[in-house]
Amino acid sequence: MAKKTKKQQYGGTPATVALTAAGVDHTVHSYDHDPSHPSYGEEAAEAMGVSPERVFKTLVADVDGSLTVAVVPVAGSLDLKALASAVGGKRAAMADPA
Repeated sequence: MAKKTKKQQYGGTPATVALTAAGVDHTVHSYDHDPSHPSYGEEAAEAMGVSPERVFKTLVADVDGSLTVAVVPVAGSLDLKALASAVGGKRAAMADPA
């Protein structure tokens, strides 16, 4: 019999799996996703009844060949040039999802 991985053991996203594994109290807010909605984050904010400025998205960018994580409010957008500069790089592009 195969050993369960943490994801199988706890379920959820990588973030919620990490929170559960670390014993951090948290609440998951779920909603029915509308595939035609233009923004996951704004849809989540609407579903929870909170301002989009209080909900954040995690984006992964490639800065000069190194993956870099940026966290921005869903109401905003990521300035890739500013991100590259902030981490001492020259060029940034959104990372390949694969």
